[in-house]
Amino acid sequence: MNRLEEFLKRNRKRNKHLWMDDVVENIDYIVCPVTGTRLSMLKRNYIEKTLNMSYNDFITTYPHQKMVCDKRLENIKTGLQEIDVSTGLTKHQTSMVKAKQTLEKIDEFGVSGYKKKGQHTKNGHLSNIDENGLNGYQRLAKYRNETVLDNGLTIQENALLKTLQKRGIDGRQKMFDRYYYNNLVRYLSTKSVETKQTDKHNDHIFPVSRGYEHYISPFVMSHPNNLMLVDKDYNVSKGSQLHITPTELFEMVGVTKEQNNKEFSVFMLSLQKQSKDFSLALYSAMVKELGYGFCGK
Repeated sequence: MNRLEEFLKRNRKRNKHLWMDDVVENIDYIVCPVTGTRLSMLKRNYIEKTLNMSYNDFITTYPHQKMVCDKRLENIKTGLQEIDVSTGLTKHQTSMVKAKQTLEKIDEFGVSGYKKKGQHTKNGHLSNIDENGLNGYQRLAKYRNETVLDNGLTIQENALLKTLQKRGIDGRQKMFDRYYYNNLVRYLSTKSVETKQTDKHNDHIFPVSRGYEHYISPFVMSHPNNLMLVDKDYNVSKGSQLHITPTELFEMVGVTKEQNNKEFSVFMLSLQKQSKDFSLALYSAMVKELGYGFCGK
């Protein structure tokens, strides 16, 4: 029995009252659109850990779904208004203050509650392997890339388009430029250091995802001195933190800052010539054909 089946069985046993004859949908209970089970409230924990969906993806997929029944909502409102006599705050405010203090507390190893919570979540996703050998992160990525919404785009494509719309024309142009920058760097890197082993990746010492924001020339980024072969799993899991400065990168590659800036300017000029007609429609077609970018580390 998998995690979802266990939850459904336990939920039906613990909340028998939600299946009584005199209860009314939306008032006494709501129905989960994924499993069809009855709940008083669709909690984030249930969505992310039991359904293996991100909360934002759930809201996007089911925009009209009622998240809490009327009776549960009324109970929550009543609880929020109760005053804690010792602090003068509502019970909700008191619990929020205590939670913040707990998460900010540093232990004897110098680790905060926030960091431990994040690590616990990461470990849970990585260790939660399903029958297909996919962990929680991989299942979520698969779901986002394969689930097509009413507009014909996947959840992932819709999320990218929504980001573009929020950023306005200038922001969209920067994302468009960054997309070509990242993919050009990867292409040049394969020419610079050929990876013949399928379990190896070209790892960029100065991360690809940080190159554009620091105005680093694609040729500098793809130079052999900025590359090293690492295990595929390590390259996928590592973050994009900077371990060297742009100045140190220039020294490793053997170029001056002025030479780098000139090369980067030429790259930007070439982009401006080919992207005058950039639009959301063009971007939508681009991500469909090329399989989206924005994944550089």
